[in-house]
Amino acid sequence: MEDYIVNELSVEKNVSIENQPKLIIRFLRGIGVIMVDAVKAVFKLFSLFYVIISLFTKKYITTVNEFTAASSLSGRYHILFRYRPIRYMVRFFLWCFVPVVAPIVPFGMIVTVIASMVMVDQMTTPTFVVDQKFITLAKELDASGPTLNEVGNALFAASYHQMVREMDPKELVFGWTPNDVVGLQFFDNPVNRKLGVLHASRELLTVLSVSISKLGSVDEENALLLKARQEGFAFEPYSWMFPASEDRYQDGIKLIKQFQHDLLDGTTNGATINITNKDVEAILLAISNKVLEVPHGRLTSRNDVVPWSELDDRVFFAQGAAIVARDVLTVLRHAFNEKITESGAIKNMDKAIDSLEGAINFHPWWITRGDRDAMWGDHRSKMSRYYNEARERINDVAEAINR
Repeated sequence: MEDYIVNELSVEKNVSIENQPKLIIRFLRGIGVIMVDAVKAVFKLFSLFYVIISLFTKKYITTVNEFTAASSLSGRYHILFRYRPIRYMVRFFLWCFVPVVAPIVPFGMIVTVIASMVMVDQMTTPTFVVDQKFITLAKELDASGPTLNEVGNALFAASYHQMVREMDPKELVFGWTPNDVVGLQFFDNPVNRKLGVLHASRELLTVLSVSISKLGSVDEENALLLKARQEGFAFEPYSWMFPASEDRYQDGIKLIKQFQHDLLDGTTNGATINITNKDVEAILLAISNKVLEVPHGRLTSRNDVVPWSELDDRVFFAQGAAIVARDVLTVLRHAFNEKITESGAIKNMDKAIDSLEGAINFHPWWITRGDRDAMWGDHRSKMSRYYNEARERINDVAEAINR
């Protein structure tokens, strides 16, 4: 009987090994079919453009010939085109515009499509309302308040909540767009907002992982969180495949969620939370000096060193970072409401969150910059004012808690 089981297993193993080349061949054939279809689609597109150019050119030449024909001469054109050399000279001159006029139609179609995409990009203003689960954390009806594990769980959720939303096509239509091969880079406002969200999530995951997830400063960092920030969120945002950027980020989020599950489940897998006044101060300073400092620096750069094409990039990068910072500040504000109130910093905390809300809701159709005494507004400066107040208020709260 044992020999039979062993033989059966070995047969299954051999079958599996034999099937591997077939699977690889099928996979390569599938890739080949996709590439062939893509080439055919591009060829058909160019063929369509060629047909459009040919029809337009033919119509243009026919119109020129009719316009300069002797039989059509009348009125004011009769005197001008009375002599044949003049008629032919004008006809030849108009024919010379064929190489210039012919591409107008397809070029105009392309420009129209791009302009439409940019218009949709500028007019689309998604809402980024703070999630209610971060607001109700304080359990105002429950005198005991949230446990440290619940607070830690909410802080980690706030650090990646917007990343989940940015990658979900059900939430924001196109999902993660910075790594798209063609097309969606024209929607550069969402692209840069996503990059700002990624920047903020990386910085917050670092400070949360190395400060509140350890009982002491000399303790080892949780393996799940370490892998999430070093292999997941640290991955570059422009990789299209092998692997795709969003796959790495989703893997990182799964690791954090596993840590959260262990934390709330009370298992002994090394998931711990320890939040002291010093830790709250560290999180606040990380938001001010890490999360908001980089986009703030990009907002305050002198106009003469910032290309016109990067103006909106910097504004919406700052907007993305502000969304994540707002979420984490909201958790701190409601989880440690009593502690912040006792320190006399609750109004500063509310002002900081309100300033970030101003940056989040800042979405002009066209980003301009006012050089020196220009009549144009400088939108980077306006966004920078929201950042200035938010960072100053956050620093004040951190200082008050540390007293």
